[in-house]
Amino acid sequence: MFKAGAMKSILSLLVLSLMLLQGMTAVCQSRSGPARRAMTRAVEAYQAGDNERALAEARRALQRDPDFLEAHLLKAEIYSGTGRFAKSAAAYREVVRLNPKAYPQAHYFLGYSLMRTGQYREARQSFMDFLETPSASTTLLELTQSHLARCQFAIRAMEDPVPFQPENLGQGVNSPYAEYSPALTIDGNTLIFTRRRPSDPVSGRGPETEDFYVSHREDGQWGAATNLGPPINTPANEGAQSISADGRELFFTACGRPGGFGSCDLYYSRLVDGHWTEPVNLGARVNSAAWDSHPSISADGKTLYFSSGRQGSIGPMDIWKTVWVDGQGWGIPVNLGQTINTGGREMSPFIHPDGQTLYFASDGHMGMGGLDLFFSRRDRNGNWTEPVNLGYPINTHADEFSLVVDARGRLAYYASDIGGGFGDLDLYVFELYEEARPRPVAAITGLATGTGEAGEPESLTIIAEGEPVVLRNIFFDTDSHALRPESMEEIRRLYQVLYDKPEWNVEISGHTDNVGTYDYNLALSEHRARSVVDALAAMGIDPERMSYKGYADTRPVDTNETAEGRANNRRTEFTVVRF
Repeated sequence: MFKAGAMKSILSLLVLSLMLLQGMTAVCQSRSGPARRAMTRAVEAYQAGDNERALAEARRALQRDPDFLEAHLLKAEIYSGTGRFAKSAAAYREVVRLNPKAYPQAHYFLGYSLMRTGQYREARQSFMDFLETPSASTTLLELTQSHLARCQFAIRAMEDPVPFQPENLGQGVNSPYAEYSPALTIDGNTLIFTRRRPSDPVSGRGPETEDFYVSHREDGQWGAATNLGPPINTPANEGAQSISADGRELFFTACGRPGGFGSCDLYYSRLVDGHWTEPVNLGARVNSAAWDSHPSISADGKTLYFSSGRQGSIGPMDIWKTVWVDGQGWGIPVNLGQTINTGGREMSPFIHPDGQTLYFASDGHMGMGGLDLFFSRRDRNGNWTEPVNLGYPINTHADEFSLVVDARGRLAYYASDIGGGFGDLDLYVFELYEEARPRPVAAITGLATGTGEAGEPESLTIIAEGEPVVLRNIFFDTDSHALRPESMEEIRRLYQVLYDKPEWNVEISGHTDNVGTYDYNLALSEHRARSVVDALAAMGIDPERMSYKGYADTRPVDTNETAEGRANNRRTEFTVVRF
């Protein structure tokens, strides 16, 4: 579900104006008859949208007349418009060589083609040559200045690369076809991704289709991927998915389905008794008449980020979010604003389970020339910080998109066509460098950290490193630090969490309301925290992994003006200080 979003090239208008308004006879009057006739057929094919036939006829014209400038120019336009920038650069070079003054804009398009193939120094020179062109359009001059800045950025980035050692996920996941758009459960053991292949994989023929595949990791190895099957996959295209933290909810993109609202819509399915339910369109409140894709669900399941070209977008593709409201469903989507979105394309958002770090792709922010990967963090006021480019060689002259990061914040997964793979796009994993990492988080089960329906304890809670978790079933008598017997069930559950996570170091903290003196409350809260640590140590948890601290009434979570508020402030918490 990657939408290229290609703009109509300015050179298209140039070629057509030269060849159609002046007329082919005038343009080619000095050319040989066979070359002229081949070029006439090339232009007719180009007008009809048959690029490959136009290229074939242009090549025939050049076989007859190697210096046929217009034939080189038409080849360059077609190659550039279809993303074959190495070939377009070669064709533009011929145009500049034959007559650099005949089509001065060729310097600009040569520079762009060179930039999109990673030849930044040569591109910079071509852009500078274009700046010397008399009577250049304001639009092209502005674009040239922007591209010069990107060339400078790319040159500096390549001189100061970030740590990057990608590892192919192996033949269990990758195939001769294209694999991309990975989605990972919070435990890191289930991977759902998109595979694009011919509709008849045996013969390798037929139109390409996109389907979901799933692979499970056991003993550190990804198993053979299997088709997710109906009702998720259909003969049409499905892709660009996001899986919930517990692996039981799937949000994805599907195009052209009956009852859809636009070209591509967002859908939802839930895993029940081992089977995915019939997908449901998220509805007219979320989907639009435009292109909606690339969903990313937050760890708490309450916020859905996605890409859209809907009305109100700043550029051709923006990142939006919708928030779940109990009893009302998904709310009206909100644009993430100008810090994230630009006049270019922003797509493939991924909100990390920490809820604070957003990764996305953009060609509007300063980058290497195409779509680059960026990250932004939410500040204390809930605002997104200025996006940071992930750097070279994570980003290159090609388009990079659809990156996800595991819950611990160390491993990133993405698609690439770098050499040595199994064919086309493959999925890779790499260790994300320190500055670009989110806060580590983990999922815990069994602790009564909240209440669900009918007062039952909720299970699969997401916690972040340094974020306190309330232990709601720890009880003490008034003015006492002795644990009451009914606290031991919660202590045993916490013991099991720490037993299962031997790499965790935790702080147990005690908190009081504001009744009584500060000194008294400080001592009481510290003694209560130590009582929990002592109980865990008696069960076998290494005391070196645990610390305790009393905070008295300095960290209230509710008002101290009501009995209920004071009860909430009297609490015991644990915080993972190191994952």
